[in-house]
Amino acid sequence: MDKKADLYFLGGSAARGFVTRFNDIIKTKGYFTYILKGGPGTGKSTLIKKAAKSFSDAGTELYYCASDISSLDAVLLKEPKVIIVDGTAPHIFDAEEPGVSQCLVNLGEFWDREKLIPHEEKIRSLFEENKRFHRHAKRLIAAMTSLNGSIYEFAEEFIDLPTLTHFSKEYIKKWALNKNKTGRVVYKQLSAITQNGYITQQVDDSYLRIGIKDGFYAAGGLMMKEIAETLISLGYEITLSECNMFFENIIEHIFVPELKLCFSAVNNLNKLGFEDVVDCESFYDHSQCEEGMISAREMASVIEKDIASAIKKALEVHNELESYYVKALDFDSLDRKTFEIISEIHKRIK
Repeated sequence: MDKKADLYFLGGSAARGFVTRFNDIIKTKGYFTYILKGGPGTGKSTLIKKAAKSFSDAGTELYYCASDISSLDAVLLKEPKVIIVDGTAPHIFDAEEPGVSQCLVNLGEFWDREKLIPHEEKIRSLFEENKRFHRHAKRLIAAMTSLNGSIYEFAEEFIDLPTLTHFSKEYIKKWALNKNKTGRVVYKQLSAITQNGYITQQVDDSYLRIGIKDGFYAAGGLMMKEIAETLISLGYEITLSECNMFFENIIEHIFVPELKLCFSAVNNLNKLGFEDVVDCESFYDHSQCEEGMISAREMASVIEKDIASAIKKALEVHNELESYYVKALDFDSLDRKTFEIISEIHKRIK
């Protein structure tokens, strides 16, 4: 029977550009990574989907593209310890230990360039148009990030910090025991800004999910930090997902696999609903915190919709661009390469 895959984003757009920590996952000891190279329409996502399907009973992690949430950017296969990832811009990965821990797979060699030549001018035009929409989205993200940072910084002044710190440390001890060792942190991206707005991937329903609710970000962000640090000090391995919609990333989700426990921020970005919620309102001097912040939050919500619109337009241009390359692709050669990679992976299963 197929095991349910864990879902993430490979990374996400931020004011400083595309942000990903996936290179740390590529460096995981014992894993071999196929890094796929090639432009649009070379079958990278299709190859990744076929590999994921072929090893669905082995335990998989699926990493989706934030710019096109229907497209797979990577798959991690747990039992054969193999990763297949799209290594083209904006998420550029290279083989640091070629042939030993990684190898490059050039899918661009399966194009028939003669079929592209008649459309060179249109293709160049579409590339420029796609970049233009992404630049527009980046500027809007910078504006939204600035507003979120202002809300956070303003609200931070009105936090009862000693009470919040004490509560956070004691709260996590309801579930966690001291394991008398140093914990470990792994970073994965659960939420991102997409063509559908800011969204969060579905979490395995075996986890108890607790919402840390805070419309001003600051108390919730500090609580998540305290919870994460306490868990690490107690000896737990945790997975952290950060929010890229701030200049300095704040923790947005905390997974504790051993306890099947997950904490998630609930705010203007993450409009998530949970039965178990910690409301951070009591940690603020609320009357002072509220003043002047309503309009900033409303503006940020409007900008979020504009970002989604820009990403959607960039995707539409990308899809048109991709259509030219798909028509020039040698699918038989792509299928042979896909079969070759899947066969190699099968040999790694002990």
